[in-house]
Amino acid sequence: MNDLSFARAAEIIERMGHKTIVVYGDIMLDEFVWGSVTRISPEAPVPVVDVQRESVNLGGAANVLANLIGLGARSCVVGLVGNDATGSRVRRELHAAGAVRVDETLVVDDARPTTIKTRIIAHNQLVVRADRERRTPAAAHIEDRLIEVLRHATEAADALIISDYDKGAITARVLAEILPLAARRRIPALVDPKIRNFNAYQPATLVTPNHHEALRLTKSEDDSDEGIAAAARLIRQQLACSSVLITRGERGMMLLEVTARPFM
Repeated sequence: MNDLSFARAAEIIERMGHKTIVVYGDIMLDEFVWGSVTRISPEAPVPVVDVQRESVNLGGAANVLANLIGLGARSCVVGLVGNDATGSRVRRELHAAGAVRVDETLVVDDARPTTIKTRIIAHNQLVVRADRERRTPAAAHIEDRLIEVLRHATEAADALIISDYDKGAITARVLAEILPLAARRRIPALVDPKIRNFNAYQPATLVTPNHHEALRLTKSEDDSDEGIAAAARLIRQQLACSSVLITRGERGMMLLEVTARPFM
């Protein structure tokens, strides 16, 4: 097991302040309804939540952007929102977070709602989650717009992050246009994948499946260190990418690079 030193971590974070990073992916809004439960509904055996407050956070690819800005990077997010009040709220939250080029990089799709996940929480426990979304892939004319926006957004980018939540904003066609363009421009492309688009993530610099996805993709059930390393090798071979980083929950991560042994 290898550790990242504090000095190296500090160096990486310090360098983030000089980078421009484009995030392309599924934009969401996370809504939280907080309250307490003192009774059960007479209509059905479910708790009645007395709402005390509400809050929202940027979610999905927009949360990735917020984290990058928190690390000091200059960043924008390219993705889809609906022509609705939630889309307007996402736009305001992105401006407040410090995202750049918000009005240029959000593509409005009249055929889908802005993805919003509402969590109702009582006494710090999740009672229920309600999702409003449409997961079908973007239509051809929306793909055209995404490609156009991404071409402009990556002109001066230091890195491109693909944040795929399988909500329809990321399609094989858009990836086939943008990933080769990033490679020609020598822009590192870092992909947080989903299985549906897996074979389309090339050329990529780094792919970051979790260990469940890695085992499913390689048709393996071996979750040992050796098994995960073997899965990483197969994924790197299949996608011809430079590196594979497999996240393993409480067991940390495993990084496989072209010229090095697995780093865990």
